Amino acid sequence: MEIPPNDEAAERAVLGSVLIRPEAIDTACLRLSEGDDFFFPLHRRVWDAMRSLRREGRAIDAVTVHGTGLGGVAVGELLSMAAEVPTSENIDHYIRIVIDK
Repeated sequence: MEIPPNDEAAERAVLGSVLIRPEAIDTACLRLSEGDDFFFPLHRRVWDAMRSLRREGRAIDAVTVHGTGLGGVAVGELLSMAAEVPTSENIDHYIRIVIDK
């Protein structure tokens, strides 16, 4: 079975950007589908949790995303995603990489 093109670092950068700058989700929601653009199931679940929090008008951060009931995702993993992002200002570029892959 051939694995489709993907970029784990770019996916993590999109999610990490939203974790450190929650208003960036508005930009991301304009260009990304309901998780279908993410290759990794964990990333899809995190993205869906973020979108759910946004719809409910709740804060988005590692603790609130974890609190949505993401099974098997530790707060530390979410904090790691945020820490890996060089800058959330480049979210448009990270999104483009995710979409292109």
